[in-house]
Amino acid sequence: MNGAVNQEDNFSSDHWLNSFGLAALVAGRPSTAVRSTPGKLSSNPSTPTWTKRPALTLPEKWNEIRLGLNLNEPKLAFAGDGNVSYKGEIDQNPVKEETLAKYSVSSEAKVNKPDQNIKSVKSITHGIDAEFVSNKLPKGKGFAAEIDHVLDEVGLTKDEFYDMQAKLHTQLTPSELEKMRQVRETVPPLDETSIMQKVLPLNRVDKYLSGDYVTVGGCLARIEDVSDVISSKDVIDSLRLDYDKTPFSPSEGYAVIRFKTNQYEKFGIPYAEELNSSKAIKENEYIVDPQTGHGFTAAENGRIIPEFETKYLDGALPTDGEIYIVKGGTEELVGHYDVFDGRFKPLKEH
Repeated sequence: MNGAVNQEDNFSSDHWLNSFGLAALVAGRPSTAVRSTPGKLSSNPSTPTWTKRPALTLPEKWNEIRLGLNLNEPKLAFAGDGNVSYKGEIDQNPVKEETLAKYSVSSEAKVNKPDQNIKSVKSITHGIDAEFVSNKLPKGKGFAAEIDHVLDEVGLTKDEFYDMQAKLHTQLTPSELEKMRQVRETVPPLDETSIMQKVLPLNRVDKYLSGDYVTVGGCLARIEDVSDVISSKDVIDSLRLDYDKTPFSPSEGYAVIRFKTNQYEKFGIPYAEELNSSKAIKENEYIVDPQTGHGFTAAENGRIIPEFETKYLDGALPTDGEIYIVKGGTEELVGHYDVFDGRFKPLKEH
């Protein structure tokens, strides 16, 4: 999930960093100059619309989506949010401690600890009654809790589902791909009350807290499907953030944006074109391993993560949200969404 748990995305982008591109925000609103109609997926399943981009090799396209780069303009980096809210020098370096320090990041949260077996999170909110803190999130209520009933209806065993989930759409027969679509279609639709989570590498946090990035997009997941995915290793394995040149590491922390939006219709499903779905958000050439094209991440650790994704250059503006840095079993609130200014702000501006 350019793609859970960026990006840009992605992941399916990032697969889970966001898709990026060049556009501008004026008065906090995304420009529509370089994208198709915002906020709506094609109502005709046979004629989905996509934004065309310059021709790149598949590895280049994948890195562009995952890392937030515009490889046709190699000196520029773009907002990790599926829309475009920033243009500046490329920065793929690890986040600097002094950068996080100015946002009051606790030294406790910066300690690198082995976290492969973390089952619960210690939360640091600096006295703020945070809305999206871990202990307020739904646990055990994700799609995985419903999977047995769904598979019975579709006619699959759990072993068959896990086997197909780990494969790319090109590795599935038409019948298998259709069964995966049937399973994915039983995931409840999003609405304005849905809490979404976007995983970011630490060096993207400053861009959001400074106001350079204001929209969130690329690959995301519903919070109920990932609220118990905590350790860096689990996040990487479950969202398949193990793509080439990934900024994520099992020994390092990561950041998450948890948010709500009334632009939830922008979140489609990264379906392969063979499924001929109006919910598809891109062409097959942009669905690159480890993104599957059947709507779930290719998790091989027993996780079941339905994947959502925005169209290229078309991230969503939150209506509420918070940014956390997660390290060594500790999550620390470092930013909140200011709906009046239309951007995330560090806690010192709360």
